[in-house]
Order: sequence, then C-alpha cells, then structure tokens
Amino acid sequence: MARKKEKTLVPTDPQWTFASVYVRTQSVLEAFKAAYPKHTGKPMHRIRMMAKRQLTQQGTQIAIKELTNDVRTAEKLTVEGHMAELRKIRDAAFADGKYSVARQAEVDRGKCAGFYVERSMNMNVITSPQELKLQFEALLEQYPQASKFLPQLGGGTSQDQEQNRLEIIEQTVEEVDA
Repeated sequence: MARKKEKTLVPTDPQWTFASVYVRTQSVLEAFKAAYPKHTGKPMHRIRMMAKRQLTQQGTQIAIKELTNDVRTAEKLTVEGHMAELRKIRDAAFADGKYSVARQAEVDRGKCAGFYVERSMNMNVITSPQELKLQFEALLEQYPQASKFLPQLGGGTSQDQEQNRLEIIEQTVEEVDA
C-alpha cells in the first residue's frame, strides 16, 4: 500500500505580503489592502470579511508564523530577556520614587509569566422587567438569609412575607423600568 506524500503548503506571494504587513502593523485591513489592491473598490464590509477570511488561510498562517519567528530572532526577543528588562524598569522607577510605573512594570512581568489573564465581561446587559424579577427571586431563593436585610420582609406569617416579597420585587422592577 503506497503512502501519500505529504504536501508542504507554500504561501503565495499575496499571502506573504499580507503576512508581512500584518506582522508589522497588526491590522488585518491594512494587510489585506496591501496584498490585494484590486479589491479596494469593494464595499468596506466585504473587504473586512475577505480580510478576516484571508487571516485564517493556512498559507497565511504559515507565513505569519515564520515572519513572527524571524522578528523574534532578529530582535533577540525571549521571555527571559523581556522579564529582565521589565525588572530593570521596575527597579529604576522604584528608585526614582515613581511607584505607579514600578507597579505597572511588575504587573506586566506577572502577565508575561502567565499569572494574570485579562478578561472582559459585559455587565451592562439590559434585561426585561420579567427577567429582572426572575433573577431577583432566584437570588432570594439562593440566599434566603438576604431577606432579613430587606426591612419590609420582617415579621408576619410566611404567607404575609411571601406577599411582601412579591410587592418588593414588583416595586424594584418598576423602579428599574422607570
């Protein structure tokens, strides 16, 4: 049984152009416009779509990886060297009394070492009053001890407490909705 020969994918000239501009500028649009000037007359949303698609092409990825390695080699960039440089910045800033700069250099060293992971969460999700009511009820069920901090819920029978609780939820929803 004959084995298939492995094909080595060689990036095309436009892919090399795209990769070199992308490595230099980190802009997908600029890289695409430089590599494929014939597409510049098309609508911007179409150019963005084609640029993102080009970035995921295997030949382009190979070229980007090779160029990135070349840049790291030429600049002699290593994690150890980067950490040492940040340490020098931190120490010099600390000696000059520039504590915020020293702190930032130390945070950057932590990021370089992988101690910090930047995350972003959208906390401004707009919910309907009904969703807000359900979330509030779920929180009260999850943390029943929190109801004692709501002054309107104190005393009375459990049926009265449930009625008060529903009224508080309704008022809260109306206040948020207003």
